[in-house]
Amino acid sequence: LSNRILLLAALARGTTRIENLLDSDDTRVMLAALSTLGVAVRRHGQACEVDGCAGRFPADHARLHVGNSGLT
Repeated sequence: LSNRILLLAALARGTTRIENLLDSDDTRVMLAALSTLGVAVRRHGQACEVDGCAGRFPADHARLHVGNSGLT
């Protein structure tokens, strides 16, 4: 659920605050990928704020390392 929420927040318009974000390899990989794509992400313990890009990632292209995260 955490990765799905992160992706939706990144694609939304405005800032989304996510509480109780899972601390896992998949979540860390997703956060790194979103940052690489130009999405502003701020961690606050188990919470996270994501500045959405309104459906368009700021980066024109990027090389992403997604590990074993299938959803990412």
